[in-house]
Amino acid sequence: MAIKTGIAAQFGIVDQTDYDTAGTVDRFYEFNSETLKNDIGVIESRALGRGRFLRSDRRKVFSRGGMGQVTIPVMNKGMGLILEHCIGQNTVTGGGAAKTHTIIPDAAALQGQAFTAQVGKPDVGGTVRPFTFEGCKVKNWELKADIGGELQLIVEIDSKTVVTGTSLASASFPSTAEKFVFTEGVIALNGTTQFVKGFSLKGDNALATDRRGMGNVKREPLAAGLMRITGNLNCEFDDLTRYAAFIAGTVLASLTLTFTLATVIPTTATPYSLTITIDDLVYTGDTPAVGGPEVVQNPTPFEAVYDGTNPPVQIVIVTSDTSS
Repeated sequence: MAIKTGIAAQFGIVDQTDYDTAGTVDRFYEFNSETLKNDIGVIESRALGRGRFLRSDRRKVFSRGGMGQVTIPVMNKGMGLILEHCIGQNTVTGGGAAKTHTIIPDAAALQGQAFTAQVGKPDVGGTVRPFTFEGCKVKNWELKADIGGELQLIVEIDSKTVVTGTSLASASFPSTAEKFVFTEGVIALNGTTQFVKGFSLKGDNALATDRRGMGNVKREPLAAGLMRITGNLNCEFDDLTRYAAFIAGTVLASLTLTFTLATVIPTTATPYSLTITIDDLVYTGDTPAVGGPEVVQNPTPFEAVYDGTNPPVQIVIVTSDTSS
């Protein structure tokens, strides 16, 4: 018997060979919360001629698949796979114990990529009930960090089917894993460190998730629009620099957020780290406003733009993981 609360919950994923073939989850993540559910459609007949009430035999339901979010604290190990499904591709390099995972958008726009996700949801009887989401694709994702908090990854998932008959997988986690927190983060623009109180970055993969046909057959969601990468810098009103760049439509280069742990990778002198790079961006913000006697804030939303050569977003993880 498990603990009868969310303490006993678990979340894991595994790569699928294709959109239609589910797998057994074997990569597990600590998570803060989840809202994954079976999206149920209802068809009701309210035709005239049989009275003024909805008849019990004129109502049918069907599943549109799964949907929802999971919020994951970003760790120094095990993150390559989920970030690969968020963004596109992960290239692992490095000849020694320290490996570099370089995650960028892929040319095929996530086509052919899918994963199985399973959430273990404890009931009050002490049984962890497995909800398995097959044929998962990441609709959108967000990385965020605020003062006093951890770096978090929020993933919104669409899945082909949801089943409860698959056995609960046995969860295991990397040893000596650590999370990245705000004290370990530095934000720089063109190499110059910025004073920022909070950071968020969102990616919308613009997937057509409604490819459903007769017989309730769902096809793989495909990219049906431009991928948008947007974010926000929570800044104080330092001067007119950000405002001037906003009203001029200036294209700015090389925004980086780097988290570096004090812990080094075993047998090396290399610390675990994670770096998010936006190669080019434009501010999409507003004029700073005075809301009272407090320090005037200058929230700075932005959007990544593509220069035709360099990836608009790149995440580099230096870790001991030898593969995604």
